[in-house]
Amino acid sequence: MLYATLYIDDGNLLTWHEERSEAEADVLEVVQTDPSLAADFGYFSFDDDGQRVGEFVSGADLLTKRSAAA
Repeated sequence: MLYATLYIDDGNLLTWHEERSEAEADVLEVVQTDPSLAADFGYFSFDDDGQRVGEFVSGADLLTKRSAAA
């Protein structure tokens, strides 16, 4: 699997990650620096054939997940 971090509103792709944990750490770093980006910055997952799988995971989603786990 590959994970692409991007701004969903304009599709501006920032980087690719091979591990979900790396993509999540990247997203969390950005939204902790600028919380106003929490809804618009996140990642998509891609399968080995380059096809997008699943839904967009936003920084807001990850912050909610993190606070629920605490």
